[in-house]
Order: sequence, then structure tokens, then C-alpha cells
Amino acid sequence: MIIVAVAAAFIFIPAVQGLVVPMPGTIRTLVRESEAKPPADGVVHRDLVYRDGTIKDQHLDIYEPLAEFPGGTPPIVVFFHGGSWIHGDKITIRVVDRFLRRMREAGYFVASVNYTTNLLRGFDGPLENTRVAIRWLAEQASRYGYDAHNMGLYGVSAGGHLALLAASTMEYDGFSPAFVFAECAPTDLVAMKEGEAFEHSFTFRLFSERRLRELSPIHHINDALPPVLLFHGGQDQTVHVRQSERYAAALKEAGRPVDLIVYPEGDHAFLNLSDEMWYRQETTGLAWFDLHFRQNLAGSADAPEDKAVR
Repeated sequence: MIIVAVAAAFIFIPAVQGLVVPMPGTIRTLVRESEAKPPADGVVHRDLVYRDGTIKDQHLDIYEPLAEFPGGTPPIVVFFHGGSWIHGDKITIRVVDRFLRRMREAGYFVASVNYTTNLLRGFDGPLENTRVAIRWLAEQASRYGYDAHNMGLYGVSAGGHLALLAASTMEYDGFSPAFVFAECAPTDLVAMKEGEAFEHSFTFRLFSERRLRELSPIHHINDALPPVLLFHGGQDQTVHVRQSERYAAALKEAGRPVDLIVYPEGDHAFLNLSDEMWYRQETTGLAWFDLHFRQNLAGSADAPEDKAVR
């Protein structure tokens, strides 16, 4: 009976799960750095419950713009943190606090979502929470003042995988995001199982190849997928750069708009890059966001080539 109780606690209760499968040092460091940042300026709606849970409610934060959006009703960027699908926290958007500020100064709302769940749910829990969060944000648009139909998705690592997969598999009354921006994101979990996740590849052996294909954005490319921007580090030792290269090639072959930028010296999440390089990344991302938000407003189905992004 005691063994059963311990096993149940491990599977169902995130706090106990965290003791058995501890948060990676990188994620712990990001959380600490985020918590040490000064409070964000302007109006921030913190810990909004987007999904009630028996054991754990799911929360998100909404950061209001710091300037008017020149195109009318402000768009919203929805951020999904990294952490191997079972770790991480919405507060880690504060690591890129300057990028967060610059998005808000461009007139955007920004939402940051917690989506992790217990190990029993596997990939299903995070993906379902991602979809629920997107729907909840769409439904709450009039309450907070952003444009539900001008929503961009932004994810890092596991969060990038979820943003890409949600954008290509969910339907919400004809709703489709304006774009997806994914940094160092897994896109082909079968290849991750075969070694493209480096030292973490063994964990993918717990899933069948059929299941991994079902969970791979590269196998869900369709005409509804919005424009995609991919950033990846050439020295990434967590998610191989081939994940983004292969996905970009598949998108191009399918005629879907995509821009891929590889930073040859970048590691996972670009934590080794200089502040100057981070600023350049932000500037590229902001220009791309603005282009596709405006094209989405204009009702353009496909974005033309972005000459500033190579």
C-alpha cells in the first residue's frame, strides 16, 4: 500500500515529481534570474487561471502594452517557456526582459503561459494545456483589449515545439495564429529518439515511433500553418540544429512561408551569446513580428519573402 501511494504521488503530484525528476540546473538558474529582475513596468495581470485542475490550476500572465499599437486594436504575442515539457515556468520570459519591454513598446500585449503537468500525461498534458490557453486568450480578448485574431505564438525549446504543434493541429472557429516564432525547437521526435537530442535521446525511447510521429510538427505541415520564424544555435547540445533545418526544408517544399536563422556559435537557447547579439536577435524578431501582424490584419494568406531576414 505504501509503495502504491508513493507511486501515485510521483505520477500525479508535480511537487513530488520534482523531487524524483529534479529541475535541470539551467532551468533553475533561469527561474532565479527571472525572479531577481526588477518588477515589469506598466499593467501586468498575474496568475490568471485559464484552466481549473483537481490538483493544480494552470496560470498565465498578461503584460499590457507600454505604447499604442499604430494599426488599431493591439495584437498579442503568447509565450511558451522551455523545460523539457515537465519543468520551467512562465516567469522565465523575464530573462529576456528587454525583448519583453520592446514588444510592449511596439504596442503588443504579451502573455506568458504555464503548461506543465504530471508525468502520467506525457506530452498530452502540455499540448492540451497549450491549446486551452490559446482558446482562453482568444475568448478573453474583449475583456483585456487585444485582437483575438491577431495572435502570434512564441516558444523556446519544448515551448517552441508546443507552439508549432498547436498551430498546425488545433482548430478554433476558423482561428489561426498570425505566426509562430520558435527558438531551438524539437520538430522531429523520431530523429530526437535516434540521437538528435544528444544525451537526452534515451527518454524518447519510452514512446513508440508512431506516437513520436504524431507528436512531431514536421508530420503536421498543412495549408493552415501560418508563417514560421526559426532561430537555432549551431552548437546546440540539447536539440540538434538539424531539427530546424529539416523542418524549414519541409515547410519550403510544402510551399509554406518560413525563415530560418542559424547562429553558428549559439548554444541551446543562446545563453552563451553576447548582449549585442541578443539585441540583434530581438530587432530581427520584432521586425518580423510587425510584418506578419500587419499582413494578418490585411488578410494576406501568405507572407512575401522578408528581405531583412536571411
